[in-house]
Amino acid sequence: MFDADGHVLEPRAAWSALPDRYRPVVRTDGRGLDHVTVGGEEVFVARLGTMGRPGTDVSRGRDPVPLEAALAGAFEPQARLRDLDREGIEAAVLYPTIGLGFWGLRDTRAAIALAQAYNDWLAE
Repeated sequence: MFDADGHVLEPRAAWSALPDRYRPVVRTDGRGLDHVTVGGEEVFVARLGTMGRPGTDVSRGRDPVPLEAALAGAFEPQARLRDLDREGIEAAVLYPTIGLGFWGLRDTRAAIALAQAYNDWLAE
């Protein structure tokens, strides 16, 4: 079994080495939506913690789950491997979640720095 669309959920720590101007900021609104901005530019909106919990309905606004409360397998390698084993998946192609919004940044230096930080975090 092969997972060709495995998304990871980037924790705030993935961006910790970046200068403040490039570091994503996550703010949750009254409806439980997390707005991710970089340099004041909104790049992603979702219920991040909910996205990291398989089987949940991300379209429902009830009981928002903070990013840090997502299932560990969403961002921790050993937990991810246990999840894959439990599901009978032998290999997975990993994609970003928050990072999917970086393509549209007007500041190319920010986009490059974010891509490097994501790749470094994922490789680590």
